[in-house]
Amino acid sequence: MLPYFFEMIKPEALKKIVLICLLCITTSALNAQETLGNITVKTGSSLDVYFYQLSHYASGITLSTQTTLGIYYKETDAGGLVTGNGWQLSIEPDGDIRSLYSNDFIPINVVDISVDGGAPETLTGGKQLIKEGIAQDASIVIPDIVISYSIGKTNPITNVSNERYMVLLNFILEAKP
Repeated sequence: MLPYFFEMIKPEALKKIVLICLLCITTSALNAQETLGNITVKTGSSLDVYFYQLSHYASGITLSTQTTLGIYYKETDAGGLVTGNGWQLSIEPDGDIRSLYSNDFIPINVVDISVDGGAPETLTGGKQLIKEGIAQDASIVIPDIVISYSIGKTNPITNVSNERYMVLLNFILEAKP
């Protein structure tokens, strides 16, 4: 059936059809973009705090270099040229910091985070941008991202029992808009 169909089409029209098909295939190959992103949590996918000294309540707790993340992000076109606007990393805590032994909790806004030694920022409880990077090809290595936490330094801790508290941390890697 198909060979008969091609016999009915005039040679000039068949050339145009083939040319249009080749043009469409070439255009889609040129517009192809490869975006790959991956986060490796090397240490600290949760915030685990144990209040057992009076000084913890009075002056807070600092957990230096608690979380280490490896980032792989690549944005290239089909020819391997860098495209796109880069990447952004966000953190989203899984609620408040909950006791493992009772119904006690600590509001998430008592936690300040410092990314790669930068200025501390208070966690808000929602999705929060913490780091950005440029578009790149696979040959560039992104250094590990190191996050430290301070609990009760900026916002004081009140009414906390002598217990162990924990919250899961979700890290989200996305393309910059």
